[in-house]
Amino acid sequence: MKGKIHGSPDNDEPGHLEFCPICGQTFDKRNLVEVLHHHLPEHEPFATDR
Repeated sequence: MKGKIHGSPDNDEPGHLEFCPICGQTFDKRNLVEVLHHHLPEHEPFATDR
């Protein structure tokens, strides 16, 4: 049995990014660690390997 894709492919990469007004870093809203980090009132930019 072969599966098939339902819906359109996820090509909305810019829609998953958000700019943090506190530290000025853009972060991925799909990554819970990044979201929680940028939710802190006072924080530094998140260190990533990107």
